[in-house]
Amino acid sequence: MKNKVFICFLFFVLFGQAQDSKPDTTEFYNSYRKNLVVYTDLGYATSPFNIKFNSTKTDISKLHYKNNLGLIMGIGAAYKWISFRIGFALSKNLRSVEKYGQTSYLDIGFEFPIRKLHFDVDFKNYKGYAIKNAFLWNSSLNEQNKHLISPNINATSFVVNTYYINNKKFKISYLKGQTGYYKQEVHTWYIKSSIGLQGVSNIGSLIPLPLTDSLNSKTRTTSMSSLEIGALPGYAYVNRYQNWQYAVMFGIGPMIQTKFYVIKSNTRGFIGLAPRYDFRLIGGYNVPKWFAMISAELDNKSIRFNDLRYRNNSYTISIVAGMRFEAPKKMDQIKLFDRF
Repeated sequence: MKNKVFICFLFFVLFGQAQDSKPDTTEFYNSYRKNLVVYTDLGYATSPFNIKFNSTKTDISKLHYKNNLGLIMGIGAAYKWISFRIGFALSKNLRSVEKYGQTSYLDIGFEFPIRKLHFDVDFKNYKGYAIKNAFLWNSSLNEQNKHLISPNINATSFVVNTYYINNKKFKISYLKGQTGYYKQEVHTWYIKSSIGLQGVSNIGSLIPLPLTDSLNSKTRTTSMSSLEIGALPGYAYVNRYQNWQYAVMFGIGPMIQTKFYVIKSNTRGFIGLAPRYDFRLIGGYNVPKWFAMISAELDNKSIRFNDLRYRNNSYTISIVAGMRFEAPKKMDQIKLFDRF
C-alpha cells in the first residue's frame, strides 16, 4: 500500500513540474520527441484460450482456459527515437482466487521509428489458469466449485513487429499521444511484417488425464508452440477535435507458421498457414504539457494440428497518462539519441 501511495505522490509531483517547450510543428502534428516523456498506465490484460481435441473416451471436445484478471500497471519513458515500457500485475487478482487461482503477469516492450518504418518489440507471459466448468467431467468438483485450477500453465509470446507506413505524415508514436499529437485528420494504409514465438505449456498434460485418449496421443501434449513469419496489410486513421484525439488501426492477413507439440520430451513439427488480425483503438485528451488516453488492443493467436487446436484471444484495456519535460542537457549530449 505504501508503494502505491508513493507512486501516486510521485506522479502528481512530476505533473506539477511539467513544462511547456517549443514543439517541432507541422501542418499535421506537433512533435515533442526532443522532450523526455514519462508515462504510466493502469488497466487490465487478459489472455484466455481454448483447446479443441478429439477423444473416444469422452464427449468433451473443447476446453476453455481462463486466467484470473488483475490490475496491470505499466511504467514507461520515451525520448527522441526510442520508447520503453515495463508492465506488471498489482498485488491482487480481481476474480476469486478459490475459483480461478492466481495468475502472474509480465509485459516488457520497446519501440522506435526509422523513417517510414516503426519497430515494436513485445514480450508477454501469463502463468496460472483455470479450466472452466471442469465439474462436468471431474467428480471432485461441483457447481459451487466448478473450475479446475492449473497453476503451472504458461501462455507466452515474444513478437517483433515492423510497420511500413505509406503516409510520411503518419507516426505511430504520435497516434499513441506520447511524443506528439495530431492537429487534423491523417489516414494511411500500412503493412505490418511480424516474426514471433508464441505458445502454451504445462508441467504435465495440457488436457487433464481423465480426458486424454491413447488412440490420440496428441491429447497428452505438454506444450504447443510456433514460430511465425508474415505480413498483415492494414489501415490507420487519426483525427482531433479541439484537444481530443482519437485513432484506430486494423490489420488482417496470413502468417507462415512452423508449429510444434511435445509429448514426453518428444517434439513433432509441421509447417502451415495461420490467419491473424489485430485491432487497436486509442483516444483521449492531449495538450502540450500532458496527455491522458484510453487504449484498447485485440490480438488473436492459434496453432492447429490434426485432432488438436489451440486458439488464444487476448485483449488489453488501459488508461495511459504522462507528461513531457525539457530533457536534461546531459541526455541531449548523448549522440546515440540522435542516431535516427
